Amino acid sequence: MKRIYLPLFVVLLYLATLLLFFSTYIRKDIREFEQLKLSYAIDYASDAAMLQLIQSRDLSMDYSDKDYLSANPQEALDTFVDVFLFNYGLTPSDLNRSHVKMNFIPTFTVAMFDGYYMATPRLVENAHPYPENGIHDGTWDLVFSPKMPYIYINGTSSYALNMGSDYTLKMSGNLLSKPKGFPPGISSKEQIHREISNIVSKDISYTINTFNENNPNWANTFYIPSSLTTFTGVNPIEGPSIIAIVQNVDFATSTPISAFSVAGSKIQSARMVGGYIRNGQKYYCYMDKLPGFITIEDLFETVHDAAMAGYAHDMMYMD
Repeated sequence: MKRIYLPLFVVLLYLATLLLFFSTYIRKDIREFEQLKLSYAIDYASDAAMLQLIQSRDLSMDYSDKDYLSANPQEALDTFVDVFLFNYGLTPSDLNRSHVKMNFIPTFTVAMFDGYYMATPRLVENAHPYPENGIHDGTWDLVFSPKMPYIYINGTSSYALNMGSDYTLKMSGNLLSKPKGFPPGISSKEQIHREISNIVSKDISYTINTFNENNPNWANTFYIPSSLTTFTGVNPIEGPSIIAIVQNVDFATSTPISAFSVAGSKIQSARMVGGYIRNGQKYYCYMDKLPGFITIEDLFETVHDAAMAGYAHDMMYMD
């Protein structure tokens, strides 16, 4: 009988090891799947928020500066949270929205032409005066800061950068000026974009650290994603962008998971189409291709609009 027990023990030990390995593999596989799902969820949510931002009814565009754009960052945040919930099959109720904003999002940043907004968890209501009496029955929400400029310092002067790079705002002592071109120490538009990315990522890191230090009773500990350094070095901000950090998500895993997403869009000027009459025939052509002596009868945003108005493709100037 002893000869039978030994092989049986070896077989049982092998099966136990196999089951343990298989169980570990399954848990790891589920976690990787949920990590990928979370990445897709926040990417889709970021893209939807970006789309909502640039389709806002009031973009406050400045036609004297074709790159200028300003919009309401709250619309982007609301869209992000709702689409994120939809991705997990959850109803965008006030309770679910609050849960996502208060437990999963340490910062939500909207970078615009000449500055950025950053939303962080803040105490908006408290049963007693705060901070004299501490937090009691407090209500928290994700609240945006005022627009922060992209501050670049060179010597004794401070410069407010922008994504257009054609000019800066310079503060030297008490004197504010608007010099054209690049500030000292920067020689290209790409350098300005990298500097803007660096400014935003440093502020995100500082904000997360400060929030953790100043809120010891907060239920979560947020951390600075290492991908922030990669994003600033390889993919600088070049246009209106949304930087979303989502952490501690425990919808489908036993341990919280996290992800980081950047969505951006570049605003381009419309290529206007001119409608005119040449030799008694109505033609259309892009405005930047027309010679100066052509008299324009109508302006259109697309060649389709011009064609619908009865104008024909002008092969003389279009090709």
